[in-house]
Amino acid sequence: MLISEIVPGVVRVRGEYKSSIGYPSCYMFFGDDEIAIIDTGTLDFPRRELLKTIEKHGYDFQKHVKMIIITHPHPDHIGGLKWLRNKTKAEVAAFEGVEELLKKPSKIFEKNFNVGTFSKLKLKTLNPTFDYEELKGVDVDHPLEQGETLTFGSRRLKVYHTGGHCFGHIVLYDPLREVLFAGDEVLCHPQSPLKFFVDLTGNVKKREHALKVLNKLNPKYLLPAHDEPRIGEQAKIALETAIDAHNIWKETVIDAVKALDKGKLPEIGEYVRKLLNIKWTQGMDVLVNDLTTLAFLKQLEKEGKIEKIKEKKETLWKIKMLT
Repeated sequence: MLISEIVPGVVRVRGEYKSSIGYPSCYMFFGDDEIAIIDTGTLDFPRRELLKTIEKHGYDFQKHVKMIIITHPHPDHIGGLKWLRNKTKAEVAAFEGVEELLKKPSKIFEKNFNVGTFSKLKLKTLNPTFDYEELKGVDVDHPLEQGETLTFGSRRLKVYHTGGHCFGHIVLYDPLREVLFAGDEVLCHPQSPLKFFVDLTGNVKKREHALKVLNKLNPKYLLPAHDEPRIGEQAKIALETAIDAHNIWKETVIDAVKALDKGKLPEIGEYVRKLLNIKWTQGMDVLVNDLTTLAFLKQLEKEGKIEKIKEKKETLWKIKMLT
């Protein structure tokens, strides 16, 4: 575990490195006498250290923590949500439309990841970080809107709904200090900019648009949920690299479909992983499966570059021939 102050009033608590997700991190945003906690980490995240850190800064966590903000409804971001809410009595804020998932987190595995009962059991064995039985739900007190500005003392955080990684994904931007809390929309895994994913509720086109918007913001501080912070020129490079990686994924999916002539999703997904040389851990493989490939296939279909066909009750994808 590592506690570091990125800039005065912005503190990161970093959990131990996990091969499946990198460094799970939570951030604390201090605004005079009001504090926001951004994300709550995995089930085994050292969340008591969050509260100790608040106390070390001279605050009472029950009195001064105003809000717990969830960047998106994935298990590695809400593991400590129920516990922290009970301890701090703070409001829970998340993007409007994800209230049901935060109230009943077990639904995340089916709605976002298409993980059935058997896969849940396998996932629990391979990667207890995502133990769906242990996740506890809460009510959302403050449904966030696109473009909304949150106030903490004299500090401000603007809400951007990116919606690429998954529906309801937000990033938060402090315009005064040019700090961007990027969640999982940028630098999802520290080993490679190509190791991001889009779940069943996510959207490739929205992610592409969001990365361009964030690049124009040109933040001085880029604070991701699973990677190390990027500062100054490194923040700019990280955002540009994320756009490049996104485009590489898109072109690689097209190349895979071309090479196979026509193929089923698992075949295309495996081909893409080989071309990109992406290796996930077993636990993440259960979660990610071919969801990112599917997201790109759907977008390419909308763009008229590939088409979906049925053969012997199987769904196949092929390059769309111009007529």
